[in-house]
Amino acid sequence: MTKMLSIFIAVQLLAGGWAGSAGAQQKPIYFVTAGIAAPASISVSEFWFPGIGAGAGIEYFIHPSVAVQGRLGYARFALDEGKFKAENEALEVLIATSGGEKHLFSAFASLKYTKTIDSDDVDVRAVPYAVGGIGILSYSETDIHGTEIGGVEIQVPGQSGTGFAINAGAGIDILLTDRVHLFVEGRFEVGFTSGERGSTQLFPARVGISFE
Repeated sequence: MTKMLSIFIAVQLLAGGWAGSAGAQQKPIYFVTAGIAAPASISVSEFWFPGIGAGAGIEYFIHPSVAVQGRLGYARFALDEGKFKAENEALEVLIATSGGEKHLFSAFASLKYTKTIDSDDVDVRAVPYAVGGIGILSYSETDIHGTEIGGVEIQVPGQSGTGFAINAGAGIDILLTDRVHLFVEGRFEVGFTSGERGSTQLFPARVGISFE
């Protein structure tokens, strides 16, 4: 987590320098998001339900249509007890389980391209954008505790891993006021995480608010 925060801070300092040197918008834009994350790889779907998540970040426009963006994200996936039992035949005598949550943390530096609105299109309040970048993704799983028929207790250790990550997606930015925007976006994120389960892939869909 410390590594992620360091990367995030470095991105903000670099982005601020770019914005200043380009003579572009000086004020940073802050944003917060919430949404769901659908699994796209067995490392996330094997034993877990789709997750819920939240995030926050900051961006600077270095051109009227291009912004540098830094974002921190978190998602939590609850254990699907039915899948866990079905995919572990040796544990089919389980009568109860607890724990087994999966937590994902991410830090991304991205470029965001927003369609430029002509000065004549003053009534346009929703514009599309594309976004993509690189970063780091880390996951951790809590131990799974189970109870077998007869009251025998078992424990399956959780895993963890961290790796380089990439993401790409698109969204719609909706003008609410001169300083506040609503946006909806979807991305595909891949973390080349270590561990037995392989890479971590997911489709986050988010709703967010951005403000100066």
